[in-house]
Amino acid sequence: EPAEPPGVAADEKTAGRSRNTPSLAGNGIGPSLSKSRSNGISTSTHKRADALHSLNEAFLAEGCFIHIPSGVLDDLTLNLVSFVDSKSVDKPFMLHPRVLIHLAENSKLSLRQIQQGFSGEYFENFVVDVKVGSGAELDYVLAQQAGTRGRSVSQSSFWISEGGKVKAFTVSKGSLLTRTQINLYSEGESTQTQLYGIFLGDDKSHVDVRTNSEHLKPKGVSTQVHKGILFDEARGVFNGKITIAIDAQEVDAHMLNQNLLLGDLAEIDTKPELD
Repeated sequence: EPAEPPGVAADEKTAGRSRNTPSLAGNGIGPSLSKSRSNGISTSTHKRADALHSLNEAFLAEGCFIHIPSGVLDDLTLNLVSFVDSKSVDKPFMLHPRVLIHLAENSKLSLRQIQQGFSGEYFENFVVDVKVGSGAELDYVLAQQAGTRGRSVSQSSFWISEGGKVKAFTVSKGSLLTRTQINLYSEGESTQTQLYGIFLGDDKSHVDVRTNSEHLKPKGVSTQVHKGILFDEARGVFNGKITIAIDAQEVDAHMLNQNLLLGDLAEIDTKPELD
């Protein structure tokens, strides 16, 4: 049986019982974790989980837990690829992939996520939860495009400890429904987050980009830049929110959204927020 790459547990059913895998309860995503009743996969019960996140948990059949040990500084790249082609299925269906990732302190990871749809009518609700340990660094790229009759939802959440860094770039192509949700929770001091994104729409497609950045501790730095290009009768939505806790002093947070409408009936709804 081939050895797994260092720190990578491919199946959470076995990863949760591995001697070398840290307890999810001790290094969990968010303040608390619960065990799935059916398969033993740990799932986040973070108080900020929304309806789509809860829907993913409700229909979760299997998932993946990945642990990057402390001190892994080499160029480690992980590719998460989801190809959906339902031409052999005679009725609509839905799927709910789930990945939990833990970066131990002072580790590094490049994470590439691809959601590509082809033919057929389907609904995909992909959830990725990442815990970034103290001093750890994550480079994240998401490319998302559903098929012409597909509906694709992606929700990626990052909990960042003291001194942690997250750099993210997203590309979203409109479909019947394409929704990209990025959550950044800066739970430690002196965190750094950079989030850049571009979204595209044509014909009568719909593309929805939502971001939520919460600074819970002092001295954090965050930058967001999002740009949209819409053709024909496409509709785009951008909703970005930055929240700074009362005791999170010396925080430097920036957000920019720019959009280009290249169709007479193209439409954009944009709502940047600061709380």
